[in-house]
Amino acid sequence: MDSRLNRGTGAIRGPPPRNDRAENPVPPASQVSDSYYTGGFEDYTSFEPSPGDQQAYHGFAPAAPPQQPYANDQSSSWFYPGFDDANNDNVNSMPLDIGSSLQSQIDLAPGPRQHDANEQRGAVNHMNAIMTQVGSVAMAQPPVGQLDLIDMDAVDAQQADFRFDPAPQNPPAQAMDVDMQPQMAHRISPVPDHIAAQRAKYKPLSSVPPDLSSSNYASQCIAAAISSGMPPYRLHHSEYNLLRSHLPSIHVTTYLNIRNGILRLWLSNPTVSVTIVEAVGCCQNERYYSLAEFAFEWLVRNGFINHGCVERPTLAPQDRPQGDKPRQTILIIGAGVAGLSCARQIESLLIRHAAAFEEYDDIPRVVVLEARRRIGGRIHTANLSQAGRQQVDLGAETVMGFGNGNPLGIVLRRQLGLPVYPVDTTMNDLYSPKSGGIVDETTSFRAHELFTHLLERMLEFETGMPVQPQTSEGDKALIRMARDPKITDSNDERRTVAKSEEVDRPYAETDGPSDSEKKKSETAVELNFLKELGFEPKENNAAKQIHITPSPAGGSASLGQTMDGFGQQLEELVELGPQDLEALYWHYAKYEFFSGDCLDKQSLGSWSHRKECRYSGQSSWLRDGFSTFTKGLYSVPTKLDIRFKTQVKIIDYDEDTVRVNLANGEQVVGDRCVVTLPLGLLKSRSVQFIPDLPQWKSDSISRLGFGVINKAILVFDKVFWDASSDVFRVTNDPSSDKRGDGFVFQNLVGPTGKPILVALFSGEAARKLKERSDENVVSDLVERLAAIFHPEQKPVVVESVITRWQLDQFSRGAYSYVSVDGTVADHDLVGWPVQQSLFFAGEATSRSHPGTVHGAYISGLRAAKEVINSLVGPVEVPQPLIPPLQEDNKQSLGSRRGNFTGSVPMPANTISVPASGQHTPLNLAQATSSAGLGAPTSSITPSGNANAGYGMSYFGAAPDPVSMRTTPQLSIEDLETELTTLRHNRLAAENDQMERDLEEKLGERPARPERSGNTNPFLLFQKDYWDICRQETEEAKQRDRKGHASRNEIRATLGRRWRFLPEDEKAPYIERTRQTKVANEYKHEEYLRKIKYYDVEADNFRQKWKLDHPSQPSEREKRLMNMIEELRPKRKRSRLRE
Repeated sequence: MDSRLNRGTGAIRGPPPRNDRAENPVPPASQVSDSYYTGGFEDYTSFEPSPGDQQAYHGFAPAAPPQQPYANDQSSSWFYPGFDDANNDNVNSMPLDIGSSLQSQIDLAPGPRQHDANEQRGAVNHMNAIMTQVGSVAMAQPPVGQLDLIDMDAVDAQQADFRFDPAPQNPPAQAMDVDMQPQMAHRISPVPDHIAAQRAKYKPLSSVPPDLSSSNYASQCIAAAISSGMPPYRLHHSEYNLLRSHLPSIHVTTYLNIRNGILRLWLSNPTVSVTIVEAVGCCQNERYYSLAEFAFEWLVRNGFINHGCVERPTLAPQDRPQGDKPRQTILIIGAGVAGLSCARQIESLLIRHAAAFEEYDDIPRVVVLEARRRIGGRIHTANLSQAGRQQVDLGAETVMGFGNGNPLGIVLRRQLGLPVYPVDTTMNDLYSPKSGGIVDETTSFRAHELFTHLLERMLEFETGMPVQPQTSEGDKALIRMARDPKITDSNDERRTVAKSEEVDRPYAETDGPSDSEKKKSETAVELNFLKELGFEPKENNAAKQIHITPSPAGGSASLGQTMDGFGQQLEELVELGPQDLEALYWHYAKYEFFSGDCLDKQSLGSWSHRKECRYSGQSSWLRDGFSTFTKGLYSVPTKLDIRFKTQVKIIDYDEDTVRVNLANGEQVVGDRCVVTLPLGLLKSRSVQFIPDLPQWKSDSISRLGFGVINKAILVFDKVFWDASSDVFRVTNDPSSDKRGDGFVFQNLVGPTGKPILVALFSGEAARKLKERSDENVVSDLVERLAAIFHPEQKPVVVESVITRWQLDQFSRGAYSYVSVDGTVADHDLVGWPVQQSLFFAGEATSRSHPGTVHGAYISGLRAAKEVINSLVGPVEVPQPLIPPLQEDNKQSLGSRRGNFTGSVPMPANTISVPASGQHTPLNLAQATSSAGLGAPTSSITPSGNANAGYGMSYFGAAPDPVSMRTTPQLSIEDLETELTTLRHNRLAAENDQMERDLEEKLGERPARPERSGNTNPFLLFQKDYWDICRQETEEAKQRDRKGHASRNEIRATLGRRWRFLPEDEKAPYIERTRQTKVANEYKHEEYLRKIKYYDVEADNFRQKWKLDHPSQPSEREKRLMNMIEELRPKRKRSRLRE
């Protein structure tokens, strides 16, 4: 195990170098002081509380709490410390964080990457920067109102895929000629000079450790993919959508080997950015340079590598010509985790794509507008004056596992080196104040099992789970050995992923569902289940009938009300004692904590998606508070441009400009704007949008709920509780407004050494906290603690802090959930951009990780990608993705079969037989059977060379002419090609007929309306005053005897007149443009409404049409399929012999 792995905390204590053989490696942990690794964060003296931060402690704001699935999950919530029941044995069986194990492997076998002098010192400088840069948040800032007003041409923005969220609907497969690949060599465009210069630095296998076995290297690559949240053996759905029509199916394995290798390179030292040269060094063959370039760009753009607090290259000053376009501005509203991660990622991507902004003065500036006097948003760490200024989190504080792709594992431990405290969840007793002790294990176990059973039965009404996105898998055996597939035939590279799907998709029709056996009555099933748990059945329960129905009936079904209805029916079957009910409803309070609000307010059909919001590994607390993470994200490697105390009131946006009006009367203008406001602010409409947000987005905002979670921090004079447990659970009255009242206590003696307890409040109890005084809350909690632990003297509270999130004007609550009227898709809709200038991020925009810090961080990376896509364009697939085989290639056809020495493969639809006679191509589409596929064919070759002149491939010696005349030998690839062509033509004809029927039924799809009028008041003014200003300019030129006025001179006169035009004269032009904008927006909204209705109706029509007109393969297709199945074993045996 690596000595840098601190066994007490489970954190990497220092950033390891990517190459231990570098001239100036990072010193080991034993040679560096603790402050080197922890960063030595000091208090932010400039972070005095704003009026919006006022809580019961007079100055602290709550942070976003976590969510935790009901079945003892270890990953989803940042706030919830993983309260597992005492009877669960699987807590300690969790494997070690894959990232940590991968780190130890890589340290033992470093790669060949060589740093230059700056890179070798990068990791040390990177960590030292934390101590020198984080100390002060306040910074000299130019006046906010002086940011430039920028106009730029509209650039279409591509809708981004989400990092871990379900994929949008797959695009239709693009039709390709079956013989396109062999002919592509004639259509390859020259490589641009800058690409050629860059590729001159490439060297295959330069990033693969030469002293590492292929199996060990492959295991590291696979572990890196898993630790990055990527499937190691298949394409990510976004990769699949981009590559399916370009990537040969046989090279899916090749691509995955390269992609996993790049991820391994990144995780080996995430304090230094991976370069394109290093990424291409993961290739095993120079033919795959374009694959590596695409993989690298896709990983960078989507935030899988080179994200967070990472050293990045700096731009050298350039002499730019006079008259360049003014610098663009990107505004980010909110300095929470989403805003900080988005700003940090945008700055990094802008430097990478600096060449796209050569016509401007500089790359765009990134400005963050924050209403508070501090960063972090719903993450806030307080200093307790009576506890030696001990730092305690008032909001998010728990990291629920670092494994399986949690991006904060990279930032917290590997880049910032923050010390963490692992939370021990094995000793997690359930206490009852009424009984004055620990609830027996049997009662605790039964309550857990019964609650789990209730939730599982609610899955019957689940409607919000998406279909697993389609993707493509590689060869697992080859990936586990880090080997690329051998190319023995040009046809192997001819079929793309999309073409392979057409051939390999089964044709057999599936039988309909068979009649199932008659089930036992629900009453008997439930009664047996309850008896197994040890509950005593009531008398005369045989007449009872169990029937689960959504509640309330006839409306939007509620998860809580439906569970209550089912639970009441179960209570009629067996005896549930008071302690059973208290223990059962403790689990209700726990679920309300991780989901954000009372169960009665949550959707019955869209609740279980939160079960997927999990990462592996042990839960942890940050020893110095979660604010150290946001401070590091703000300061390292350089400070972000954040304007504090700039409260946004109005966001006025159009296609290419966003004007943000502040509460102090100033206006900030940008070309792009990312809104990271909490959902509570969007729901309260405290920020006005002009024009109003589209109806689809407003509806989604209203359909999502925004919950409330609160805390009570209690500092005692001494410890009187069981200090060996990091967490203990406390039951309450089962009523909805009582069960979440201090239902969990976090024991901070371990991480702080101080007698501190933190009580958590959820559901209605958290909301009603605003109606209670601090004294009432504290006295009630102390009374319950005394009833549990029976101290000799009454506990003395020396200091307390009570949070009330719903009263905070800059958050209005804790985090989001799907309300009874919503669906999981509403998270996506809230995050979708509006036009191409307004983008959204935050935990509420994360479908897979709502209500979590890592969800907010990932949403910031996603929004950064969308912004960059709108500025420089989306990631493009190189053409050709893989060049055709060349003669001197080691995997050319000639090196694998016979005596072939040419480089151009035979066209897919032609067979040529070397014999005497004339050369006649054989069209497979005209063949009728495997035994007699038409007339015999042959060819004459000049100079006696069977390969000369035609450039076609012949394998082995020429067969006997007689036998060839009777049975032409067709390869399996030729048969598959014909099968693909026949099937493609059949499906195309059916689709054409379906679309004609659709158009006849519904008419043509609504067309996008053209924008009418002019939305720039100056252009309207210019039209009215052009002749006047032209005349004035001409007269001035004639007086100076300088000839006629040019158009630029006339425009300059117009600009001066417009600038000095009185506001009352400008008003008519501004009003006309406003009316034009309103009219255009109305037409656009009407278009969206029509197109949405049309698409829904069209989808329904297509589904019904396909049911009414099932597609059946032709007789010829069936014969070809049979022939292919017969030939496949022969080809397999032939390759084994080779």
